[in-house]
Amino acid sequence: MLNYEVTSQSSVRNENIMAEAVYLRSSEFAKFVNTTKATLRHYREIGLLEPARVTESGYALYGSLQASQYYLIASLRLAGCTLSQIKEYLDLANAADMRDIMIEKVEDLERKQRELELRKHILLTSIKKADELSIWGDSLHSNDIAWQMRERPEEYFIKTPAPLQDDDETGVLDAINEHGRFLVEYGSTEELQGGYGVERSAFEEGRYAEGFMLLTRISERIENERLLTKPAGTYFCWLKRTTAADLHGAQETVPLYAEYDKLRTFLKKQELRPISDIFETELSLYSGSLSETLFYEIELQVEPPGV
Repeated sequence: MLNYEVTSQSSVRNENIMAEAVYLRSSEFAKFVNTTKATLRHYREIGLLEPARVTESGYALYGSLQASQYYLIASLRLAGCTLSQIKEYLDLANAADMRDIMIEKVEDLERKQRELELRKHILLTSIKKADELSIWGDSLHSNDIAWQMRERPEEYFIKTPAPLQDDDETGVLDAINEHGRFLVEYGSTEELQGGYGVERSAFEEGRYAEGFMLLTRISERIENERLLTKPAGTYFCWLKRTTAADLHGAQETVPLYAEYDKLRTFLKKQELRPISDIFETELSLYSGSLSETLFYEIELQVEPPGV
């Protein structure tokens, strides 16, 4: 029992003084368990936490059993249970049912924790993209050709072939839907924006539509035929600029083809031969304005001249 002694009122009979000495009044009990009298009053009104006894003078007295009950209630509240749920739990007849409910709550908390971690990862990934965009510096405000050589770590992508046909968008839409379903199934929705790619042979021959693919970066390798591994190494990085209005135009593939044609021409002049697939990542966080300039980074490994 608690060893806290309360001051008795002169109106309380002597025989009650000894009984009250091992209990706390509501104000003292509230302070002891770090809550308020109003909370204790509400819990009592809904039948969730009754005092150990009530004196003839109307004082509610609480003991060690009520302290244990309060801490259990507080723990369940912290776990996300409503007061009505807690009352239902505490009214159960046996401990086995209570245990099953606790297991269920633990699983629910673990699921929410995974969701929060995923949301955090998505935001951090978006911040990383913004940081990568800043690397281009003044090139963002110029229409001149902008490129860099940059070291890249090994990365993993989910790949979905999406051959582009100028006269039929159905195939691409089907590929996008199928790509999204696969990501959800594998719990790999880690980026706000996905990416694109073109197989190396298709890029070298200018057959972009045939080698076009949807790409989404994932944090770790999975055992699946749709996994595409981007090797670590030095990558040629090309800054692509376009506007939201262009992407919402009637011929969405035209700006894409034009940019890849420009890239191929530049590589040939520099005598740089592609030795990897082409990876394209959106760096902009699109706000919805058609006049907004969007930035993409196209990456590929190249074989230097004379090799």
